[in-house]
Amino acid sequence: MKLTSEQIKAFDGLEEANRNMDIRRQELAPMCHFREMFYDQSDSTDGHYEEWWECSVCGHTELL
Repeated sequence: MKLTSEQIKAFDGLEEANRNMDIRRQELAPMCHFREMFYDQSDSTDGHYEEWWECSVCGHTELL
């Protein structure tokens, strides 16, 4: 299946929106041990979905 130019533009716009969202999310990251915590999310297939911040030093988490 070949994509049309409109579809390619839509995908390009989606990629840019995802990049901007990732940048904004990291700007909001809480601090722990003088470092920004990293964003993580569950990969559950049972419908129970969670997102959280996690400290790379002590491992404590904060739910979003």
